[in-house]
Amino acid sequence: MDEAFPDARVENWESLVDSIRGVPDSDDRHVIAAAIEGNASVIVTDNLRDFPDSALEQHSLHAVSSDEFLLDVLDLNQVRVVKALEAMVEKRRRPPVTMDELLYRLERSMAPRFADEMRGIVDEL
Repeated sequence: MDEAFPDARVENWESLVDSIRGVPDSDDRHVIAAAIEGNASVIVTDNLRDFPDSALEQHSLHAVSSDEFLLDVLDLNQVRVVKALEAMVEKRRRPPVTMDELLYRLERSMAPRFADEMRGIVDEL
């Protein structure tokens, strides 16, 4: 992770964990603590039930699904998203994967609306 996302590591969040309230699963408090310390505004998770707005709003955070996040990124910069997916397809060698296969996997795993939107974009290219 450090190599791919050098700015993603958040440190010194531990002292905040005990102050986090309102999450159904107390084992998720570290995620909110890291988001606070990292000055994030969004937590991307497909486990939205464990990050209710009532627990996040007091920290100026909100949670979005992977699908919603990817759609937001696509809306911000369609060209870069297309290039990133094309690079993923190009790098995949064992086994190779086509754009259709990649979008199918995204659809089946966590991002059906994003995959559908991307299919429309790819079809236009």
